[in-house]
Amino acid sequence: MATRRVALVGRTSKGDEDDFATSVRNRLRADGVVGKVEPRGSHAEVRAEPAAVAASVGNLPGVEWVAAGFSFHTMSGLSEKGGLLARRYLRRGWTFTVEAQGKGRVLASDLTGALTAAVLDEVVGARVAQEGPTVTFRVVSDGRSGAVGVQLMEGPGGRPTATSSAVCLVSGGKHSSVLAWLSLLSGLRVRLVHSWVDVDAMRSVAGLYAELSHRADPTAVSLEVLRGAKPGGGLRGFVGGMEGLAFAGFNAGGPRIPRWMEGRVASPLYLLPEQEFDRYLERLRLTPRGAAIDWREAGRGRSEVRKFGGGTAEPGDVLDSIYRLDWPRRLG
Repeated sequence: MATRRVALVGRTSKGDEDDFATSVRNRLRADGVVGKVEPRGSHAEVRAEPAAVAASVGNLPGVEWVAAGFSFHTMSGLSEKGGLLARRYLRRGWTFTVEAQGKGRVLASDLTGALTAAVLDEVVGARVAQEGPTVTFRVVSDGRSGAVGVQLMEGPGGRPTATSSAVCLVSGGKHSSVLAWLSLLSGLRVRLVHSWVDVDAMRSVAGLYAELSHRADPTAVSLEVLRGAKPGGGLRGFVGGMEGLAFAGFNAGGPRIPRWMEGRVASPLYLLPEQEFDRYLERLRLTPRGAAIDWREAGRGRSEVRKFGGGTAEPGDVLDSIYRLDWPRRLG
């Protein structure tokens, strides 16, 4: 049987294997990466260009690591392909480590030993190091087939997208943006809800949707924008009429939760230290709006609703859709 070049996408121990494979497929499809995804328990094997796969799923919730390598079917095949990877990715004096996963009668220790020997035979002067290695090799096998690769990147971890969903009230600010991302990392499908305040906030929300749609399974992210007679118009009516709880980015030291939200809005990140919000925001590459919104002043009454979702988008795509018809004059 022919040996093929593959990408290995390791999954965390959290969540369902099928949910993980579906998320990987949806993310690759959205980015136009053509390749067959085969679930293998602890990882998914993708028959596609590894660099393209890494670029597509490197930030996908549920992904622990992405590696580039080859399939094999015998221990001699492991040694051959492991040696080839060592020649390509390792140099004299560099350090490496081997992370192995065996299934059935295949022991991880046997895989580690065979691959380590192949690497040391191929690159004279290379050394094994468990901490801070220059290169990490990944190998998995169930006795019938296996794959060996060089880790290209670490993923964000978390849990793959499942069927449960959360409503996230987003203002365009730091705390609600981080809340939305961590909801996705928890395996939830996210319904972003923004109540119109001003143009700057809307631009920040458009940027948030765009970033999340490029990171997660894009079918798991949607956006609704409420527009009433006053800033925040219609938010009270929306919260009062929805089923279940919504999430909001209220945090210790920030504006207090309005009374009309009590019992209907949860703040799961209330005690998260501010430096942690900053760290997540930096990873998201977002520039949130500056001023905090005091939702105690949220307007009442009916509001017009605009919706966007279903796929990967750029901020301009979001704004063009939300501003259609007469909204450019009313929002400008």
